[in-house]
Amino acid sequence: MNTSDHFEAVGCIVKKEKLGTFQHPIPLKDLVLETVSPFPGYYSAEPTEAVNRPSFLFLVLKSVPGYNEDFVIRATQKIKKEHPFTFDASPGFITLFNQHVPCIRLEMVNHDNLPILLDLYARQGMNFAKHQEVTPYETIIRIKRYFSFQMLSEGILQNTLHREMTFLLIPDDLSWDRFESVTMHIKRNFHVGTFDAASGFYYDATGVRDFVRIFAPGMSLNDLKTLREKYLHELSR
Repeated sequence: MNTSDHFEAVGCIVKKEKLGTFQHPIPLKDLVLETVSPFPGYYSAEPTEAVNRPSFLFLVLKSVPGYNEDFVIRATQKIKKEHPFTFDASPGFITLFNQHVPCIRLEMVNHDNLPILLDLYARQGMNFAKHQEVTPYETIIRIKRYFSFQMLSEGILQNTLHREMTFLLIPDDLSWDRFESVTMHIKRNFHVGTFDAASGFYYDATGVRDFVRIFAPGMSLNDLKTLREKYLHELSR
């Protein structure tokens, strides 16, 4: 990796997810949701890979005065220092029962440790919503993320920690409805329709840099260049 093409940043991912109550073998007192269809734009077209789909959990927090996403980051940092769990956690927001509520998006291979992890977060001051059955529903999620980027080409970045993720830089931010409409149009007119897309941004010295996050393991750089050109063309109309 050329170090001059590598940089780190903090930003956000915004996408639509279908969530429902996570069924843990041990009854949980706290509300935990799971993605019913992670990366649907890719895996819906690649059913044979369904077994290998990544899984995400959402620990739903109570909305309390003075809540700050940094609380989650600091709590996660303390837990990782003191306990040997393998997990990744990011603060975010979802809509649940028509309310905008904070959450912790969790990537965790071994779910056996989930009850212990919930207790550790509670000890750090996290207040979770009570467990209840939530019928699968679609919601827009907003997740705060740390990114480690490598520049592949002009306007195209790759996540060095999750190389199946690439980012197409665009000149402006988009409402979700506009983003979804443009993406569906491109999928119908692009020879590689098996990709999942989300919108987002990161901060740098110039301000905010907007992007389209693409999940498409194995997509070639030439196809990524063509895909970015299509987004730029649609956004200029």
